[in-house]
Amino acid sequence: MFVQSISAFLNSNAGILTFVGLLGAFIMFLRKYAENRKSKRIRRFEKICSTLRKKEKTLSYENMMNKWYKKEYKENFEGNYLLYKKALCKNNKWFHQREMKLIKLKSIKIRYFGIFHGSNVNAIGDEPNDPIVAEKYYQQMKNIFPEPKKSFVFNAIEYLKKKYWSDTTFALKDFSMDYKTEKVVLDVYVGKYFSALNTCMPFQYETAYEDIFKNLKEPSRKSLRRKFPLLKTDNRFVKIGVSILTIIRNIESENNGTRQNIFLLHRRSGPVAAQEDQIHVVPSGEFQPVEIDFSLSREIIENTLNNSENLMTTVEREFAEEILGKPEVIKLGNCGVLRKYFPKNDLDNTYLLGAGFYPLDTHFDIFGITVIDACSHILGYSLGELKHSLYELNQKHKGEESFSEGKIEWYPFDEVELRNFLNNQDATLSLKSLFELILDDFEYISEQLNLH
Repeated sequence: MFVQSISAFLNSNAGILTFVGLLGAFIMFLRKYAENRKSKRIRRFEKICSTLRKKEKTLSYENMMNKWYKKEYKENFEGNYLLYKKALCKNNKWFHQREMKLIKLKSIKIRYFGIFHGSNVNAIGDEPNDPIVAEKYYQQMKNIFPEPKKSFVFNAIEYLKKKYWSDTTFALKDFSMDYKTEKVVLDVYVGKYFSALNTCMPFQYETAYEDIFKNLKEPSRKSLRRKFPLLKTDNRFVKIGVSILTIIRNIESENNGTRQNIFLLHRRSGPVAAQEDQIHVVPSGEFQPVEIDFSLSREIIENTLNNSENLMTTVEREFAEEILGKPEVIKLGNCGVLRKYFPKNDLDNTYLLGAGFYPLDTHFDIFGITVIDACSHILGYSLGELKHSLYELNQKHKGEESFSEGKIEWYPFDEVELRNFLNNQDATLSLKSLFELILDDFEYISEQLNLH
Protein backbone atom coordinates (compact mmCIF):
# COMPACT_ATOMS: atom_id res chain seq x y z
CA MET A 1 0.00 0.00 0.00
CA PHE A 2 2.78 2.35 0.98
CA VAL A 3 4.71 1.53 -2.22
CA GLN A 4 1.63 2.23 -4.35
CA SER A 5 1.11 5.60 -2.62
CA ILE A 6 4.72 6.59 -3.28
CA SER A 7 4.38 5.55 -6.94
CA ALA A 8 1.16 7.54 -7.38
CA PHE A 9 2.80 10.54 -5.73
CA LEU A 10 5.79 10.34 -8.08
CA ASN A 11 3.55 9.88 -11.11
CA SER A 12 1.40 12.86 -10.16
CA ASN A 13 4.48 15.02 -9.60
CA ALA A 14 5.90 13.90 -12.92
CA GLY A 15 2.65 14.97 -14.52
CA ILE A 16 2.79 18.28 -12.75
CA LEU A 17 6.40 18.77 -13.75
CA THR A 18 5.55 17.87 -17.34
CA PHE A 19 2.63 20.32 -17.32
CA VAL A 20 4.79 23.06 -15.78
CA GLY A 21 7.48 22.40 -18.37
CA LEU A 22 4.97 22.56 -21.22
CA LEU A 23 3.43 25.71 -19.79
CA GLY A 24 6.86 27.33 -19.49
CA ALA A 25 7.69 26.35 -23.05
CA PHE A 26 4.36 27.78 -24.25
CA ILE A 27 4.98 31.05 -22.38
CA MET A 28 8.47 31.25 -23.89
CA PHE A 29 6.94 30.61 -27.32
CA LEU A 30 4.38 33.38 -26.82
CA ARG A 31 7.07 35.76 -25.57
CA LYS A 32 9.30 34.94 -28.53
CA TYR A 33 6.37 35.28 -30.92
CA ALA A 34 5.51 38.72 -29.43
CA GLU A 35 9.17 39.79 -29.67
CA ASN A 36 9.35 38.69 -33.30
CA ARG A 37 6.15 40.54 -34.15
CA LYS A 38 7.44 43.67 -32.44
CA SER A 39 10.82 43.38 -34.23
CA LYS A 40 8.94 43.05 -37.51
CA ARG A 41 6.88 46.15 -36.70
CA ILE A 42 10.03 48.09 -35.77
CA ARG A 43 11.65 47.21 -39.11
CA ARG A 44 8.44 48.13 -40.92
CA PHE A 45 8.21 51.44 -39.03
CA GLU A 46 11.82 52.26 -39.91
CA LYS A 47 11.22 51.39 -43.57
CA ILE A 48 8.15 53.62 -43.75
CA CYS A 49 10.09 56.49 -42.20
CA SER A 50 13.07 56.10 -44.54
CA THR A 51 10.73 55.88 -47.54
CA LEU A 52 8.94 59.05 -46.49
CA ARG A 53 12.29 60.82 -46.38
CA LYS A 54 12.89 60.11 -50.04
CA LYS A 55 11.75 63.22 -51.78
CA GLU A 56 10.39 61.62 -54.90
CA LYS A 57 8.31 59.17 -52.85
CA THR A 58 7.02 61.88 -50.57
CA LEU A 59 6.04 63.96 -53.58
CA SER A 60 4.29 61.02 -55.23
CA TYR A 61 2.31 60.38 -52.05
CA GLU A 62 1.33 64.03 -51.86
CA ASN A 63 0.33 64.19 -55.52
CA MET A 64 -1.54 60.90 -55.13
CA MET A 65 -3.47 62.21 -52.12
CA ASN A 66 -4.10 65.56 -53.79
CA LYS A 67 -5.73 63.79 -56.75
CA TRP A 68 -7.67 61.42 -54.51
CA TYR A 69 -9.15 64.18 -52.34
CA LYS A 70 -10.23 66.16 -55.40
CA LYS A 71 -11.77 63.06 -57.00
CA GLU A 72 -13.48 61.87 -53.81
CA TYR A 73 -14.75 65.29 -52.71
CA LYS A 74 -14.84 67.12 -56.03
CA GLU A 75 -17.32 69.76 -54.84
CA ASN A 76 -15.02 70.82 -51.99
CA PHE A 77 -11.41 71.13 -53.15
CA GLU A 78 -9.19 73.23 -55.39
CA GLY A 79 -5.40 73.52 -55.58
CA ASN A 80 -2.66 71.84 -57.61
CA TYR A 81 -0.41 71.43 -54.55
CA LEU A 82 -1.97 72.42 -51.23
CA LEU A 83 -5.72 71.80 -51.00
CA TYR A 84 -8.22 74.50 -50.12
CA LYS A 85 -11.98 75.01 -50.07
CA LYS A 86 -13.44 75.39 -53.52
CA ALA A 87 -16.05 77.77 -52.08
CA LEU A 88 -13.28 80.19 -51.08
CA CYS A 89 -11.69 80.23 -54.50
CA LYS A 90 -13.47 83.30 -55.92
CA ASN A 91 -13.95 86.78 -54.49
CA ASN A 92 -12.01 85.86 -51.38
CA LYS A 93 -8.91 87.54 -49.99
CA TRP A 94 -7.48 84.29 -48.60
CA PHE A 95 -6.16 83.57 -52.09
CA HIS A 96 -4.40 86.11 -54.26
CA GLN A 97 -5.96 86.53 -57.69
CA ARG A 98 -4.87 88.53 -60.70
CA GLU A 99 -4.62 92.27 -60.15
CA MET A 100 -5.80 91.94 -56.56
CA LYS A 101 -4.34 94.34 -54.03
CA LEU A 102 -2.03 92.58 -51.58
CA ILE A 103 -3.21 92.43 -47.97
CA LYS A 104 -0.86 92.45 -44.99
CA LEU A 105 -0.48 89.28 -42.99
CA LYS A 106 -1.05 91.14 -39.72
CA SER A 107 -4.52 92.23 -40.92
CA ILE A 108 -5.88 88.66 -40.63
CA LYS A 109 -8.57 88.64 -37.96
CA ILE A 110 -8.03 85.86 -35.39
CA ARG A 111 -10.89 84.40 -33.37
CA TYR A 112 -10.02 82.27 -30.35
CA PHE A 113 -12.15 79.22 -29.43
CA GLY A 114 -10.39 77.98 -26.31
CA ILE A 115 -8.39 74.84 -25.48
CA PHE A 116 -8.71 71.97 -27.94
CA HIS A 117 -10.72 69.14 -26.34
CA GLY A 118 -8.53 66.78 -24.36
CA SER A 119 -5.48 69.05 -24.53
CA ASN A 120 -3.42 69.91 -21.49
CA VAL A 121 -1.61 73.18 -22.24
CA ASN A 122 0.39 72.83 -19.02
CA ALA A 123 1.72 69.35 -19.83
CA ILE A 124 5.46 68.91 -20.22
CA GLY A 125 6.74 66.16 -22.48
CA ASP A 126 4.81 63.38 -24.17
CA GLU A 127 1.79 61.67 -22.73
CA PRO A 128 2.05 58.18 -24.31
CA ASN A 129 -1.74 57.87 -24.29
CA ASP A 130 -2.57 61.32 -25.63
CA PRO A 131 -6.18 62.05 -24.60
CA ILE A 132 -6.84 63.58 -28.02
CA VAL A 133 -5.92 60.37 -29.82
CA ALA A 134 -8.96 58.11 -29.72
CA GLU A 135 -8.74 54.31 -29.56
CA LYS A 136 -9.69 54.17 -33.25
CA TYR A 137 -6.39 55.91 -34.07
CA TYR A 138 -4.47 53.21 -32.24
CA GLN A 139 -6.45 50.47 -34.02
CA GLN A 140 -5.41 51.90 -37.35
CA MET A 141 -1.75 51.84 -36.33
CA LYS A 142 -1.59 48.25 -35.03
CA ASN A 143 0.39 47.09 -38.09
CA ILE A 144 2.55 50.21 -38.26
CA PHE A 145 3.66 51.33 -34.80
CA PRO A 146 6.04 49.08 -32.82
CA GLU A 147 3.83 49.80 -29.79
CA PRO A 148 0.35 50.39 -31.27
CA LYS A 149 -1.30 51.38 -27.99
CA LYS A 150 1.08 54.28 -27.55
CA SER A 151 1.20 57.53 -29.48
CA PHE A 152 3.07 58.37 -32.67
CA VAL A 153 5.41 60.65 -30.71
CA PHE A 154 6.25 57.89 -28.23
CA ASN A 155 7.03 55.44 -31.03
CA ALA A 156 8.97 57.98 -33.11
CA ILE A 157 11.17 59.05 -30.17
CA GLU A 158 11.68 55.50 -28.91
CA TYR A 159 12.29 53.68 -32.21
CA LEU A 160 13.23 56.34 -34.78
CA LYS A 161 15.23 58.51 -32.34
CA LYS A 162 13.30 61.59 -33.43
CA LYS A 163 13.84 64.83 -31.54
CA TYR A 164 10.44 66.41 -31.00
CA TRP A 165 9.25 69.10 -28.61
CA SER A 166 5.84 69.79 -27.11
CA ASP A 167 5.43 73.55 -26.96
CA THR A 168 2.03 75.17 -26.72
CA THR A 169 0.72 75.83 -30.22
CA PHE A 170 -2.42 76.82 -32.11
CA ALA A 171 -4.68 74.54 -34.15
CA LEU A 172 -7.06 75.37 -36.97
CA LYS A 173 -10.80 75.44 -36.37
CA ASP A 174 -11.74 77.19 -39.62
CA PHE A 175 -10.63 79.81 -42.14
CA SER A 176 -13.17 82.06 -43.81
CA MET A 177 -14.02 85.55 -45.02
CA ASP A 178 -16.08 88.19 -43.23
CA TYR A 179 -17.70 89.93 -46.18
CA LYS A 180 -19.18 92.70 -44.04
CA THR A 181 -15.79 93.93 -42.85
CA GLU A 182 -13.88 92.39 -45.82
CA LYS A 183 -11.54 90.79 -43.31
CA VAL A 184 -9.81 87.45 -43.72
CA VAL A 185 -10.69 85.36 -40.63
CA LEU A 186 -8.71 82.60 -38.90
CA ASP A 187 -10.43 80.58 -36.13
CA VAL A 188 -8.07 78.80 -33.73
CA TYR A 189 -7.86 76.49 -30.73
CA VAL A 190 -4.82 76.11 -28.48
CA GLY A 191 -3.13 72.90 -27.38
CA LYS A 192 0.20 71.04 -27.49
CA TYR A 193 2.44 70.38 -30.49
CA PHE A 194 2.64 66.68 -29.63
CA SER A 195 -1.11 66.46 -30.22
CA ALA A 196 -0.57 67.76 -33.76
CA LEU A 197 2.09 65.11 -34.40
CA ASN A 198 0.01 62.36 -32.78
CA THR A 199 -3.09 63.05 -34.87
CA CYS A 200 -1.66 64.26 -38.22
CA MET A 201 1.49 62.18 -38.78
CA PRO A 202 -0.43 58.85 -38.71
CA PHE A 203 -2.15 59.91 -41.96
CA GLN A 204 1.11 59.97 -43.90
CA TYR A 205 2.53 56.86 -42.22
CA GLU A 206 -0.64 54.94 -43.03
CA THR A 207 -0.54 56.13 -46.65
CA ALA A 208 3.10 55.04 -46.95
CA TYR A 209 2.30 51.66 -45.34
CA GLU A 210 -0.59 51.00 -47.73
CA ASP A 211 1.52 51.97 -50.73
CA ILE A 212 4.66 50.01 -49.77
CA PHE A 213 3.17 46.88 -48.23
CA LYS A 214 -0.27 46.66 -49.89
CA ASN A 215 0.46 48.40 -53.20
CA LEU A 216 -2.68 50.53 -52.83
CA LYS A 217 -2.86 53.77 -54.80
CA GLU A 218 -5.96 54.98 -52.97
CA PRO A 219 -6.77 54.91 -49.23
CA SER A 220 -8.26 51.60 -48.08
CA ARG A 221 -11.91 51.38 -47.08
CA LYS A 222 -11.07 51.61 -43.35
CA SER A 223 -8.27 54.16 -43.64
CA LEU A 224 -7.94 57.30 -41.51
CA ARG A 225 -8.59 59.49 -44.56
CA ARG A 226 -11.99 57.92 -45.13
CA LYS A 227 -12.90 58.02 -41.43
CA PHE A 228 -11.72 61.59 -40.77
CA PRO A 229 -12.72 64.15 -43.46
CA LEU A 230 -10.06 66.76 -44.21
CA LEU A 231 -12.29 69.80 -43.64
CA LYS A 232 -13.72 68.49 -40.36
CA THR A 233 -10.97 69.95 -38.21
CA ASP A 234 -12.25 68.79 -34.82
CA ASN A 235 -11.26 65.18 -35.63
CA ARG A 236 -7.55 65.96 -35.21
CA PHE A 237 -5.25 68.72 -33.97
CA VAL A 238 -4.54 70.66 -37.19
CA LYS A 239 -1.34 72.61 -36.63
CA ILE A 240 -1.00 75.94 -38.47
CA GLY A 241 2.21 76.51 -40.41
CA VAL A 242 3.34 79.96 -41.57
CA SER A 243 5.63 79.97 -44.63
CA ILE A 244 7.03 83.26 -45.93
CA LEU A 245 9.19 83.96 -48.99
CA THR A 246 11.83 86.60 -48.16
CA ILE A 247 12.77 89.01 -50.96
CA ILE A 248 15.65 91.47 -50.54
CA ARG A 249 15.09 94.51 -52.72
CA ASN A 250 17.73 96.75 -54.34
CA ILE A 251 20.75 94.83 -53.13
CA GLU A 252 24.05 95.95 -54.69
CA SER A 253 25.63 93.47 -57.11
CA GLU A 254 29.23 92.34 -56.61
CA ASN A 255 30.54 93.15 -60.08
CA ASN A 256 29.20 96.34 -61.62
CA GLY A 257 27.49 98.05 -58.67
CA THR A 258 24.01 97.69 -60.17
CA ARG A 259 21.13 96.72 -57.95
CA GLN A 260 18.94 93.63 -58.12
CA ASN A 261 16.21 91.77 -56.23
CA ILE A 262 16.90 88.34 -54.75
CA PHE A 263 15.00 85.78 -52.67
CA LEU A 264 16.09 83.34 -49.98
CA LEU A 265 15.36 79.61 -49.71
CA HIS A 266 16.06 76.99 -47.05
CA ARG A 267 17.40 73.48 -47.79
CA ARG A 268 15.96 71.68 -44.80
CA SER A 269 18.06 69.05 -43.05
CA GLY A 270 19.04 68.08 -39.54
CA PRO A 271 16.53 67.70 -36.70
CA VAL A 272 13.51 69.30 -38.39
CA ALA A 273 10.08 67.98 -37.42
CA ALA A 274 8.74 67.83 -40.99
CA GLN A 275 9.67 68.25 -44.67
CA GLU A 276 13.14 66.77 -44.20
CA ASP A 277 15.58 67.10 -47.12
CA GLN A 278 13.28 69.43 -49.02
CA ILE A 279 13.61 73.01 -50.29
CA HIS A 280 11.34 75.47 -48.54
CA VAL A 281 10.79 79.19 -48.21
CA VAL A 282 12.28 80.97 -45.23
CA PRO A 283 11.23 81.94 -42.59
CA SER A 284 8.70 79.25 -41.72
CA GLY A 285 7.34 77.80 -38.52
CA GLU A 286 4.28 76.94 -36.45
CA PHE A 287 1.84 79.59 -35.25
CA GLN A 288 2.62 79.56 -31.51
CA PRO A 289 2.05 81.93 -28.59
CA VAL A 290 4.95 83.75 -26.95
CA GLU A 291 3.60 85.18 -23.72
CA ILE A 292 -0.19 84.67 -23.68
CA ASP A 293 -1.73 83.64 -20.36
CA PHE A 294 -4.46 81.16 -21.29
CA SER A 295 -6.08 81.39 -17.87
CA LEU A 296 -7.38 84.84 -18.87
CA SER A 297 -10.73 85.46 -20.51
CA ARG A 298 -11.37 84.61 -24.14
CA GLU A 299 -11.86 88.31 -24.93
CA ILE A 300 -8.44 89.28 -23.53
CA ILE A 301 -6.70 86.41 -25.37
CA GLU A 302 -8.45 87.29 -28.63
CA ASN A 303 -7.50 90.95 -28.25
CA THR A 304 -3.85 89.93 -27.73
CA LEU A 305 -3.95 87.70 -30.81
CA ASN A 306 -5.15 90.59 -32.94
CA ASN A 307 -2.60 93.07 -31.63
CA SER A 308 0.69 92.22 -29.93
CA GLU A 309 0.78 88.48 -30.79
CA ASN A 310 -0.64 88.09 -34.27
CA LEU A 311 0.77 85.94 -37.08
CA MET A 312 3.64 88.39 -37.53
CA THR A 313 5.06 87.26 -34.18
CA THR A 314 5.70 83.84 -35.72
CA VAL A 315 7.32 85.44 -38.78
CA GLU A 316 9.59 87.59 -36.58
CA ARG A 317 10.57 84.68 -34.33
CA GLU A 318 11.40 82.36 -37.23
CA PHE A 319 13.20 85.10 -39.18
CA ALA A 320 15.38 85.88 -36.15
CA GLU A 321 16.17 82.19 -35.62
CA GLU A 322 16.59 80.96 -39.20
CA ILE A 323 18.00 84.01 -41.03
CA LEU A 324 19.57 86.24 -38.37
CA GLY A 325 21.03 83.23 -36.54
CA LYS A 326 19.47 83.88 -33.13
CA PRO A 327 18.49 80.42 -31.79
CA GLU A 328 17.78 81.90 -28.36
CA VAL A 329 14.50 83.38 -29.66
CA ILE A 330 12.95 79.90 -29.61
CA LYS A 331 12.58 80.15 -25.85
CA LEU A 332 11.81 83.85 -25.67
CA GLY A 333 8.78 84.63 -23.55
CA ASN A 334 8.70 88.33 -24.34
CA CYS A 335 7.45 89.93 -27.56
CA GLY A 336 9.19 93.21 -26.71
CA VAL A 337 12.61 91.55 -26.67
CA LEU A 338 11.81 89.77 -29.93
CA ARG A 339 10.98 93.06 -31.67
CA LYS A 340 14.36 94.53 -30.72
CA TYR A 341 15.82 92.44 -33.54
CA PHE A 342 13.74 94.56 -35.96
CA PRO A 343 14.20 98.18 -34.83
CA LYS A 344 13.02 99.65 -38.17
CA ASN A 345 9.95 97.41 -38.50
CA ASP A 346 11.91 95.62 -41.21
CA LEU A 347 9.24 92.95 -41.73
CA ASP A 348 6.31 95.36 -41.98
CA ASN A 349 5.89 94.61 -45.69
CA THR A 350 4.70 91.03 -45.19
CA TYR A 351 1.68 89.98 -47.22
CA LEU A 352 -0.73 87.04 -47.40
CA LEU A 353 -0.89 85.14 -50.70
CA GLY A 354 -2.78 81.96 -49.84
CA ALA A 355 -3.32 78.92 -47.60
CA GLY A 356 -4.28 75.26 -47.74
CA PHE A 357 -4.03 71.74 -46.36
CA TYR A 358 -1.07 69.47 -46.95
CA PRO A 359 -2.75 66.42 -48.54
CA LEU A 360 -0.25 64.00 -47.00
CA ASP A 361 -0.20 64.79 -43.26
CA THR A 362 -3.33 67.06 -43.35
CA HIS A 363 -1.83 70.07 -41.52
CA PHE A 364 -2.72 73.63 -42.59
CA ASP A 365 -0.26 76.14 -44.01
CA ILE A 366 -0.55 79.91 -44.51
CA PHE A 367 1.92 81.30 -47.04
CA GLY A 368 2.98 84.77 -48.08
CA ILE A 369 5.80 87.10 -49.02
CA THR A 370 7.93 89.69 -47.22
CA VAL A 371 10.09 92.38 -48.84
CA ILE A 372 13.10 93.94 -47.12
CA ASP A 373 15.00 96.85 -48.60
CA ALA A 374 18.77 96.34 -48.63
CA CYS A 375 19.27 99.82 -47.18
CA SER A 376 17.80 98.56 -43.88
CA HIS A 377 21.16 96.77 -43.35
CA ILE A 378 19.38 93.93 -41.55
CA LEU A 379 21.14 91.41 -43.83
CA GLY A 380 23.71 93.55 -45.61
CA TYR A 381 23.68 96.46 -48.03
CA SER A 382 25.48 94.60 -50.82
CA LEU A 383 25.41 91.07 -52.18
CA GLY A 384 28.94 90.60 -50.87
CA GLU A 385 27.81 91.47 -47.33
CA LEU A 386 24.79 89.18 -47.65
CA LYS A 387 26.92 86.27 -48.88
CA HIS A 388 29.26 86.79 -45.93
CA SER A 389 26.29 86.85 -43.53
CA LEU A 390 24.85 83.68 -45.06
CA TYR A 391 28.25 81.96 -44.96
CA GLU A 392 28.57 82.68 -41.24
CA LEU A 393 24.96 81.63 -40.68
CA ASN A 394 25.41 78.35 -42.56
CA GLN A 395 28.60 77.63 -40.61
CA LYS A 396 26.59 78.16 -37.44
CA HIS A 397 23.92 75.81 -38.77
CA LYS A 398 26.64 73.17 -39.21
CA GLY A 399 28.35 73.76 -35.90
CA GLU A 400 25.51 73.75 -33.39
CA GLU A 401 23.39 70.62 -33.19
CA SER A 402 20.41 72.48 -31.76
CA PHE A 403 20.58 74.92 -34.65
CA SER A 404 21.49 72.66 -37.57
CA GLU A 405 18.29 72.85 -39.58
CA GLY A 406 19.84 73.27 -43.02
CA LYS A 407 21.36 75.80 -45.38
CA ILE A 408 20.08 79.23 -46.49
CA GLU A 409 20.63 80.07 -50.19
CA TRP A 410 19.84 83.08 -52.41
CA TYR A 411 18.59 83.37 -56.00
CA PRO A 412 17.68 86.24 -58.39
CA PHE A 413 14.00 87.13 -58.14
CA ASP A 414 12.70 86.58 -61.67
CA GLU A 415 10.18 84.39 -63.45
CA VAL A 416 12.80 81.93 -64.72
CA GLU A 417 14.08 81.09 -61.23
CA LEU A 418 10.56 80.83 -59.82
CA ARG A 419 9.55 78.40 -62.58
CA ASN A 420 12.68 76.33 -61.98
CA PHE A 421 11.65 75.76 -58.37
CA LEU A 422 8.01 75.25 -59.29
CA ASN A 423 9.19 72.23 -61.31
CA ASN A 424 11.75 71.05 -58.74
CA GLN A 425 10.74 67.73 -57.14
CA ASP A 426 12.61 68.70 -53.94
CA ALA A 427 10.46 71.80 -53.39
CA THR A 428 7.73 71.68 -50.72
CA LEU A 429 4.08 71.97 -51.69
CA SER A 430 3.80 75.32 -49.86
CA LEU A 431 6.66 76.69 -51.97
CA LYS A 432 5.00 75.42 -55.16
CA SER A 433 1.59 76.86 -54.21
CA LEU A 434 3.20 80.20 -53.39
CA PHE A 435 5.33 80.39 -56.54
CA GLU A 436 2.35 79.37 -58.69
CA LEU A 437 0.33 82.34 -57.36
CA ILE A 438 3.24 84.76 -57.83
CA LEU A 439 3.85 83.62 -61.40
CA ASP A 440 0.17 83.93 -62.25
CA ASP A 441 0.31 87.66 -61.39
CA PHE A 442 4.05 88.36 -61.52
CA GLU A 443 3.95 91.86 -63.02
CA TYR A 444 1.24 93.24 -60.74
CA ILE A 445 2.72 91.72 -57.57
CA SER A 446 6.19 93.06 -58.52
CA GLU A 447 4.70 96.49 -59.09
CA GLN A 448 3.00 96.52 -55.67
CA LEU A 449 6.24 95.44 -54.01
CA ASN A 450 8.33 98.05 -55.90
CA LEU A 451 10.49 95.34 -57.46
CA HIS A 452 10.86 96.93 -60.91
